[in-house]
Amino acid sequence: MKHVDWIDTAKGIGILLVVVGHAPINTKITRIIFAFHMPFFFFISGYLFNYQKYKGHIKQFTFNKTKRLIIPYFFTNLFILSTLVLISCIRTTSINFELFSIENFIGIIYGNGAPLFPATTYTNWICVPSWFLVCLFCSNILLYFILTVYENKSTFLSYSLILFFILTGWKISEYIFLPWGIDIAFVSMIFVCSGYFVRTNNIIDIREDNFNAYIFAFICILFIIIVSGSGRVDMNLRKYPNFFLFIMGGLLGTYITVELAKMINKNKTIISNFFNYLGKYSIIILLYHLFATKTFLVFMESFISFPDIIYNGYLYATIMLIISILTVILINKISIFKKVYG
Repeated sequence: MKHVDWIDTAKGIGILLVVVGHAPINTKITRIIFAFHMPFFFFISGYLFNYQKYKGHIKQFTFNKTKRLIIPYFFTNLFILSTLVLISCIRTTSINFELFSIENFIGIIYGNGAPLFPATTYTNWICVPSWFLVCLFCSNILLYFILTVYENKSTFLSYSLILFFILTGWKISEYIFLPWGIDIAFVSMIFVCSGYFVRTNNIIDIREDNFNAYIFAFICILFIIIVSGSGRVDMNLRKYPNFFLFIMGGLLGTYITVELAKMINKNKTIISNFFNYLGKYSIIILLYHLFATKTFLVFMESFISFPDIIYNGYLYATIMLIISILTVILINKISIFKKVYG
């Protein structure tokens, strides 16, 4: 598929919201962010999905997705676990064997970023944000299956499968969190399939020159109203206070993000280049923004004492973003990391 500049810009906006959403900021702001930031990434995945490239080649498709999602998932978690062990050795001059507990490896293999409060044996607390990679892998497999049915002229069956997956994932998550976030992957079909069909069927014209200020303003107002009435959403924790409003908020927030990306990308400025950079390395930022920031601050506290204000609000989000960018720069200088995340 031909590269479209606004996509990197949109992903840059999305990953910036992920970083800000993980900072201790105003709960009203985090409610807005969590209402759509992960649905947006699922939508973009569907938009970029190239079924024709892998049509009839399921093994090649699975291999490609394993290389791009599963290998980075396990590499990241094992690297972070090894780094935690090394830090423990340096600080205590002994190996913390609890880090090598079977529970930690079960959590990594099970591939869930939840539950968190409290965590269980099946929670991957080593790198919580990495749940998205294995979940996205499952989403891509499901979409491939649905499109195979659709291509075989079974239109009604394919739409029925989408509805079945969405409702099944929603109801299952009330009782159990499936491995690799399969239940989330089921729910994500509304966003993944929307992204795919938006591109292939021209449901929405997303050319950079197609902007209607009145429609955009109306969508923004409608989005705020929906988020205000839907409660706090969290796909990782399977929190959907009002499932219908969750879907509407996710789609509307995605539309707003795409329109903003198109506006930013009209002129090549420092701002557009900044968001394009964040978008290009969004996976690395997603995986390392929490770990790298905490590790850096813990290390620096061995030498200086930080005021409490540094851990609050947008200042902490800014620090996370800066450290994330530095992490991207460092990773791009190490060949094995470039190979894994490239």
